[in-house]
Amino acid sequence: MPSIDPTSMSPERRALFWFALLAVLVLALWALKSILLPFVLGMAVAYFLDPVADRLTALGVPRGLAASVIIVSFCGLGLLLLLLLLPTLIAQGTALAQALPVYLVTAIEALRLPAERLLERLNAGQPEGLSQPLSLMQGTAGIMAA
Repeated sequence: MPSIDPTSMSPERRALFWFALLAVLVLALWALKSILLPFVLGMAVAYFLDPVADRLTALGVPRGLAASVIIVSFCGLGLLLLLLLLPTLIAQGTALAQALPVYLVTAIEALRLPAERLLERLNAGQPEGLSQPLSLMQGTAGIMAA
């Protein structure tokens, strides 16, 4: 099989090749965007904690033990942060649960007038036989809203 000499390619072909490669890379990133976040976060954490591992290694701690200490410390710090935030999260969840009925009533009241207008428009050009199911739906929606 003959080999291709990259210098024999025209500048236009090279530019087209790199553009196509970039397009494929962007398309792959777009297709995998929903699963890439944990990997990117893991790389960021590793990037920021690598100097700590280097410093522990310089102090004479074996690299494996330094990595283990860092991982356990990082997980412990995350757990401590979660435990400190837990009372606030519970309080906010309770406040949301108590305010949710008020939010729902407000949303229903805000949507009631546009829904009534829409039902009137739907009833306007319909034969009498079709207006009965619409009025039934309107009555059911009113009961559910109350």
